[in-house]
Amino acid sequence: MSARYATGAGMAQRRFSHAIAEGDGISVIAAVEDPDSARAAEEQRAEALVVRVDPGAVRDASSLPILWRADVPLERASAVADAYLLVFDALDEDDGRLEELHAQAVDLGLD
Repeated sequence: MSARYATGAGMAQRRFSHAIAEGDGISVIAAVEDPDSARAAEEQRAEALVVRVDPGAVRDASSLPILWRADVPLERASAVADAYLLVFDALDEDDGRLEELHAQAVDLGLD
């Protein structure tokens, strides 16, 4: 799964899964709530960010991939985030909904 984000300088790849898989096997994913904390996390060499609030302002402050941990429609998440958390405790494993949501997320470019 991959995610793309358009920047003013052209199309940049923000792959959440690649950001956390690279390196020595230890990845720092910083939980942030605002642009200042996002910039600080990037300066301190975080490899990705996780937010619970709308990541629009955080997106403008950091080049790191963003996991949006919120209960929002996938279409909305794909506009500003690179990854989305599907909580499958809330989904019945036998009804196929988890697989359907996962396929939809992939189609939208979300990890």
